[in-house]
Amino acid sequence: MNKILEDFSSAMHQFQQNKRRTVLSLLGIMIGILCVITISTLSHSLKVSVKKSFTSINNRIIQVQSMFRSHDETSFKLDDSYKNQLLSNVENIEQILLTQRLYANVITSSTKFEWRDQEILAVDYGWFKNTGFNFINGNDFSLNIYAEGLHSIILGEEIAKYLFPDENPIGKKVWMYIYNPYPSEPQKPQMLPKAFEVAGVVNSGNLITSSVFMLIIPRSVLTREGLAGTDPMTSMDIIASDEQHVSQVKTNVIEFTDNLTGVSESIRATSFEEQMKNNFQGINSITLVLNAIGALSLLVGGIGIMNIMIVTVTERRQEIGIRKALGASKKNILTQFLIESISITVVGACIGTLLGCLISYALFQLLNFQSNITTMTFAVDPLSICFAIGISIILGVFFGLYPALQAAKLHPVLALEEV
Repeated sequence: MNKILEDFSSAMHQFQQNKRRTVLSLLGIMIGILCVITISTLSHSLKVSVKKSFTSINNRIIQVQSMFRSHDETSFKLDDSYKNQLLSNVENIEQILLTQRLYANVITSSTKFEWRDQEILAVDYGWFKNTGFNFINGNDFSLNIYAEGLHSIILGEEIAKYLFPDENPIGKKVWMYIYNPYPSEPQKPQMLPKAFEVAGVVNSGNLITSSVFMLIIPRSVLTREGLAGTDPMTSMDIIASDEQHVSQVKTNVIEFTDNLTGVSESIRATSFEEQMKNNFQGINSITLVLNAIGALSLLVGGIGIMNIMIVTVTERRQEIGIRKALGASKKNILTQFLIESISITVVGACIGTLLGCLISYALFQLLNFQSNITTMTFAVDPLSICFAIGISIILGVFFGLYPALQAAKLHPVLALEEV
């Protein structure tokens, strides 16, 4: 152990004597490790943020979408009739929430601000409770509003700021001119004006469900006023009775629907657990590609260290000859130069790791500052740091072995010759 510490001290002394060369040899490894740490930290932070997002959402939800063509009038629709059939024929379903999307021009009562072709989301009672939205002002629709289809609306945070920049939107009126592509009478207008009172403002608070540009109304408004057919593109959230039955409910819903329609794969059903796995797979794939690029930087840095060590061995032939003449063995010389090589890579890895963490943190702060969705969580992956230190030691041994062997094999008499 004392011998290793002595060789390490000698290596540090050599670095001080050749500062410019040392810095240049550090750069390759440092940049490579910096890339790997930055990528790994960003990836790990994104995974933590995604996982945290799912904790705010009911993990018993199964999202269902029709696989039929949306504008084919003969195609299967996720409507109330289908909802009631599922409740009657599929076990372990606690609740089914239908959501429908339509589009409208939105203005305030003062008509000073307008938001054109805005997506409107019509939801059932219980939708906010199960999808992880946070009310930053006001409250959810009351049960009475859902039941009677009253004209009440909940705004996303950003659209609330746009429509009501200098005032509290709660209780204010919002006018929506809703597209009506299927009028019952030819003379009926294509744009139907509807006034809604603002009940609340929401922000999703997670990476999965973004509400900042949403306008949400009770779906019963469309049903009561005959607008449910304005856009047949409807989705459905099925809530299983407990987590253990999520997979079975999903399978049973698919089988029942295929039998009902006579068409295979007539719907697509996805649990939140599957969505999280899919998100992680995408993150892992991107991380793998970017880490491969970082690995190339490490390879180039390792080759640079080998070149520097070969030059170092050539310059220190006399020192090697004197040490051998005084009784140093091949093993001693080999160890000395290997420790010098490892020292360079470890120091480069430490600097690269520190810079990688700082750059990752700065990038996350920038993303959080510019993001309208949510605040992401910064998290350093301990495994990536262990990997950085481990790979630096391996690189030091691998790329320093050849120069160290060359030094160990030098004949004392030849080594003492003038270079």
